[in-house]
Amino acid sequence: ALRTYASTAVISEFMQDPATGKPEWIELLNTGADSISLRGWSLASEDASFSLSQLSVFVPPGGFVLLVEDPALDADYFADALCPVVKPLGWDPLLRDGDVIVLRDAQGKTVDSLCYGEGWFPVKKGVSVERVSVGRASNSPSNWQHSSAAKGATPGFKNSATNVQSAFKLNVKNRRFTPGCGCETEKLFIDLHLPSGGSLIIEQPDP
Repeated sequence: ALRTYASTAVISEFMQDPATGKPEWIELLNTGADSISLRGWSLASEDASFSLSQLSVFVPPGGFVLLVEDPALDADYFADALCPVVKPLGWDPLLRDGDVIVLRDAQGKTVDSLCYGEGWFPVKKGVSVERVSVGRASNSPSNWQHSSAAKGATPGFKNSATNVQSAFKLNVKNRRFTPGCGCETEKLFIDLHLPSGGSLIIEQPDP
């Protein structure tokens, strides 16, 4: 099934101050379980709105798509991107210190939006701004930071700023557990680490 409506695509990275001779671009990530078609979708700023594509551009689950001001400015820059590279039917230059990016579906509904302001982050020429977590609000300054990738960006790939949840960890410090002995091994010490948002259920069997 194809989702042509809302909510599974998010703005995941953008380049608002590219190096000389390179284009501005915005990366979208499909966080849903189904493919989405971007046909009829649009991108808007404070001053303009333009269609992404009149063709059917499909983005698979967990996949990216790059919306590029003009891919011809530096074709080699996106050569290793394993995702669609789309030149929208128009482009309103992104302001360095503050701007609005609104993503709308074919029905005109807002799918995701970002309003970054002056002072959110210092501008670094040629370095993109990456979303830290797709589960957190897009308009939170703490959810965005500069890319730490050697290239200065990760177009079409997992963000360098993405929070990687730690795995479940259980460490039993005292494995020689001797209940009721009156000695040091009478107590059992357990270190438990849960991933962010994780939960644990402890059940005690009936005697």
